Amino acid sequence: MLTRRERTEVLVEGGPALALELASLVEADTPAQDIVPARQGLVMCQVRETARNSRFYLSEVLVTESRVRIGEADGLGVLMGTDAAHARALAVIDAAYAACWRRYMYLCGMIRRNPTPELVKAISKQQFVMQGLLDCLPNCRAMKMSDKLSAARWSMMNAESLCPLKKD
Repeated sequence: MLTRRERTEVLVEGGPALALELASLVEADTPAQDIVPARQGLVMCQVRETARNSRFYLSEVLVTESRVRIGEADGLGVLMGTDAAHARALAVIDAAYAACWRRYMYLCGMIRRNPTPELVKAISKQQFVMQGLLDCLPNCRAMKMSDKLSAARWSMMNAESLCPLKKD
């Protein structure tokens, strides 16, 4: 199970190739809207002095920041340096993880209203995505435990049983 911090660390330390590839896969399915286009800024670098065990600001560090939105979920990508594409890719991946839970709730509501063959396909696709994210459920503090259990159960069910089509 990766926390958000660990996931970001892997994507930053692994270089931009992995993050760009994952972001392109996400954007092929769901377009990401730029909230704040990638831009450069300075961040104060805080360190701890070991003899007195006190903190102080060592210097400023150049970072690139990007914010995107997928559906109703926002994503943030920040990294040291000037790689705007990498920062945007991190933001897209962050938003995709956050959006998956909202997409799950949305599809559950759609099932109850109007089941269609297209919805069955959409549900199957989302179940596949959710199965890949089940390891992250314990780290999602914004979700209630009942929602986490519901998401886990939902991802393992047959899409046709979730969305029975009306026979004419």
